[in-house]
Amino acid sequence: MTAPRWTPAMARLGRWMGGLCLLTLLVEAQGPRERRPVVRVPVEVVGSLMGEVTLRCQLIPASSDITRVTWSKRTDGDLTLVAVYERGQPPYYPLEHQHGRLAFRSSVPTEDAALIIQSLMVRDGGTYHCTFIILQETAEAPTTLIITAKPNNSAHAVPASVGTTQLAEVAVCTSARGYPPAKITWVSDLSFLVNTTESVNTDGTVTVQSRLLMKPAIQAHNQTATCMIRSRPGAVEESIPVVLSISCDRAPPLQRTPVWTPMVSVWVCVGLLALMAFVGFTIMYSQCPRTKASRPDKQYPSIREDAALELCTTKL
Repeated sequence: MTAPRWTPAMARLGRWMGGLCLLTLLVEAQGPRERRPVVRVPVEVVGSLMGEVTLRCQLIPASSDITRVTWSKRTDGDLTLVAVYERGQPPYYPLEHQHGRLAFRSSVPTEDAALIIQSLMVRDGGTYHCTFIILQETAEAPTTLIITAKPNNSAHAVPASVGTTQLAEVAVCTSARGYPPAKITWVSDLSFLVNTTESVNTDGTVTVQSRLLMKPAIQAHNQTATCMIRSRPGAVEESIPVVLSISCDRAPPLQRTPVWTPMVSVWVCVGLLALMAFVGFTIMYSQCPRTKASRPDKQYPSIREDAALELCTTKL
């Protein structure tokens, strides 16, 4: 009897069956292994300023041996407890300024340790760690809370004149009271520079103002510069077009030259001659010698005295 011949396909099938049997034997030899607990949290959570957010945290698989659940916030490299639950004790929240704003979603946070934060503030943003202690084993995972505040965006043109030889402010774009701080860019075919400033408000929000600078030219009049505002990474940009207003310098008012007529010349000459005559008379009068008038009764005898004298002479 002739033995069956092995084909290449039959050889490959034999090797595959042998490997499967070996793998089955290895799994059976190791026996059932206990599954390690895993903490499931979202990578990132976004909350609005003065709004409410839930930081989800779940232990998989569930366990009845949980002895402690905590939420901690990373600040300057250190972890600070913000919420704590221990078996047999009510939850408590160590940070005084967060009293009334933090709460576990479950009154008995076992495998569900979601944390609710109300009246969100800018300072609430950051990295949080959810930690479970199961007997002597610890499982934890981090999640990031991002606080956002929608800004009030606006832009307007600033009138400028061609006469200036230095850079002038021709447009302003403002993103007010937003968080994170907005990123502002300008798009235009014109040659320009940008000056951007930021100011922090009392509630932690930031106002960003960007000024468009250029040397005014009449060719830029009625041209459009577009302000592009991105409130946070990944957000849709808002565009605000601005029509520039450039004007020519105003010429100084013309000064009228008085018309000189012959009549005016005559009167001017007459006035000058009269003035010279008056001055000359005044000088001459001031230089003439003055004599004091003598009493007439001493220097010149009166008619009655002459008559009396003649009468006396006749009698003699």
